Amino acid sequence: MPSNVSINRKGPLARRKTTKGLRPTRRAERTGTPQYIGARLSAPHRPRQLRLQFQGGFVGADCWLEAGPAPDQLHRLHAFYPDNINRLQTFDVDCPHPVTHVKVVFNGSTDFFGRVVVYRFDLLADAEDSVDGQPVG
Repeated sequence: MPSNVSINRKGPLARRKTTKGLRPTRRAERTGTPQYIGARLSAPHRPRQLRLQFQGGFVGADCWLEAGPAPDQLHRLHAFYPDNINRLQTFDVDCPHPVTHVKVVFNGSTDFFGRVVVYRFDLLADAEDSVDGQPVG
């Protein structure tokens, strides 16, 4: 089942086109940092890989992944550093326990105004938690 994903920033949220494999996403029109993507999984899973595709020039910088059993119980797993490119980028995730909530934090941006544009967000789990390598949620 697809995850609920929202891009939470300062200001009111607006509906946006649904991303493949995910329920409707939301976006804000304001800029600034930090920004993040939060996802709620339909069942507990152990994430193993994060895939992100950005619009070049609007890439997250100084990023990290948080995960936990609830939005108020997230723990920072590790930092990652995306390249300022348009192609799909893959980051390994070492999550010791199944979780139901994840949060990708963009503490900075390659854009002067702090904007981050994500075209694709995939979270993959252990083989027993995924179907043919497809994203879980």
